[in-house]
Amino acid sequence: PLFRSAESTSVDEKGNESLSQEERGDADDLAQLQPPPKPSLFARIKIEIADRLADFTDDDQPEKLAEDFVYDYPLTYKRLKSNLKRFTGNFKLVLRTVGLFQDVLAWKNPLLTLFVFIIYMYSVWTGYLLHVLLLLCIGQVGINWLNAGGVGKQLGFGGEEGRNEDRETNEKKKMQLVIDVARQVQNKLALVADGIEKIKNLLMWRHREAGNRLLSSLVYALLFVFFLSPPILFRLAGFGLGVKVFVLSAVFRAFPKVERRYGSVSQLYRALPTDAQLKAYNSLTEEEKAIRKRVVKRASPPLPAQSPPSSGIEEGGGGESAMDSTWGRQDLCAADVEFCRRLVINPPEPRLQPFGEKGLKCTLLEKGKTFQIPSPGRLHLTHSFLCWERMFAKNKAQLEKDDYILIPLCDVTSIKKAKPISFVPGKGMALEVSVLDRQKPYLFGAILKRDDAYEAIINAGKAAGLEWALTA
Repeated sequence: PLFRSAESTSVDEKGNESLSQEERGDADDLAQLQPPPKPSLFARIKIEIADRLADFTDDDQPEKLAEDFVYDYPLTYKRLKSNLKRFTGNFKLVLRTVGLFQDVLAWKNPLLTLFVFIIYMYSVWTGYLLHVLLLLCIGQVGINWLNAGGVGKQLGFGGEEGRNEDRETNEKKKMQLVIDVARQVQNKLALVADGIEKIKNLLMWRHREAGNRLLSSLVYALLFVFFLSPPILFRLAGFGLGVKVFVLSAVFRAFPKVERRYGSVSQLYRALPTDAQLKAYNSLTEEEKAIRKRVVKRASPPLPAQSPPSSGIEEGGGGESAMDSTWGRQDLCAADVEFCRRLVINPPEPRLQPFGEKGLKCTLLEKGKTFQIPSPGRLHLTHSFLCWERMFAKNKAQLEKDDYILIPLCDVTSIKKAKPISFVPGKGMALEVSVLDRQKPYLFGAILKRDDAYEAIINAGKAAGLEWALTA
């Protein structure tokens, strides 16, 4: 206050005037309201450094964060089903995106794929590929923002996601669900493990041809890096990737013959061995390894099938139709892969008709013996081998040496129909296969489709350009 009363002030012994206790309290409150003095730059730096270094001390360390929690629940049907629903529901967006990319690359809509291909190649040529990708990401994030706000549904390009309705009224049994999930996990893990082992064996030089190609590719890449500028390298890499993804993949998918002739990378990857195949191959003798290396090379052009349509071989068994339908396939069925793994045939080959996946039932006989103990088994045919597999083998997962016979078609000298028991009526149900460096031929009897099997083997030999088949 500007004017103080006599009661509000007091004079000390020296005659100085002092404030009352109430005024001193008001002054303290006013001082607290005023901002503290700003520390200097050097003081702020010291405070900031001390605060950062205090995080590395052991004092007052927090406990384990909540996001580091590890799920360790017991296996229950309810929790398993709930987690499966969560996973499939949240993974639908990824699956839809992948499906859209696959449709574009498969030329389901030719105009759309052509437009995307032109935009990609032009952006690579002008150096704006990264800009285009960022614009696409920004556009997708913007669409998601509009969908979250409900605007996308009003505009007609977005909406609510499908409800996760449980349409299964009679669900499978609890144990069946667990078995299905376990089987899927087992198969996917096996596929991933095979890929990792193939790449490891490639880098460890377990496959000489693949190792040579990898080394030569790296040397050529190093030369390109030395003699070409980075912009040119990026353009070449972008053009190569675009042609491979948009053009070559579609051509290989539509024309298996072209993939068989020019798709060397995919064929080489399928030929890479896994650890189990390496272990089985190393356990073979030198003679058995030499047999497996005698893979036939297909004649060009292949010879047409000679079997009549009633035999069923022309539809998928012999000649050009059978060999073309199996030779250039991008992937084999699981039964063919398992069969080649048991007999250590690498790269794996598909089995031809009429032998099929299960093969033709037959009996291994010894020529010249009237009374003998037959060995029942199944006869299989690929485009390089004629295989006999014992039906009651001790170990079906990995056959022993006495449980199978592997005959390279290029080692066959002749094949003819036989009748080992002369007094049995009919023309016989056996095949006699003569092989190089073997005195007695192999005799396979009790073949129900003997004529079809004979025609299929002859057609496979003709497709490979083998002399014994051409003169049969």
